[in-house]
Amino acid sequence: MKKINELKFRVFLVDAKTNTYASDKKDLDRTLEDGSKELVYENGIYRYKDRYFGRTSFHGQEIAFINDKPVWSMCYFGRSNYKDPAELGKFLKFALRHVTEEKPFRGPFEIEDGNLRYVNINTGALWNFSGVEKIFHKNNGSSDGIYRLDYFGGAII
Repeated sequence: MKKINELKFRVFLVDAKTNTYASDKKDLDRTLEDGSKELVYENGIYRYKDRYFGRTSFHGQEIAFINDKPVWSMCYFGRSNYKDPAELGKFLKFALRHVTEEKPFRGPFEIEDGNLRYVNINTGALWNFSGVEKIFHKNNGSSDGIYRLDYFGGAII
């Protein structure tokens, strides 16, 4: 495989993430034969797939391809105990739309809106990373908050 233009790839990842799950658009995912949901985004030589199982407890994997070759992946496991899944989902998508090219894994380091606060702590870089994101409600003092997602990923060689 040719050397990857990392800047273009980072821009693509941000575009892919903000135009799939984090998007406000409805019905972007499709249900596959095995019961999983899948979101797909393509732009030129780049393709991105996000496939996941579950809703309030869920597991998934994102894979990015260049010229139909898998080059990057991220696995994740999340769970929520919040009483209003629609409110939580709307806020999570808001946070994820703030993903950065510097750390194109999940959302920003921290963002707040109303009663909810999103925190994302990660280590590593694009090709080898791990992290945890949490959402806290101002009236819930739990250190795990009302939502938690663990993730890790990097290069596919």
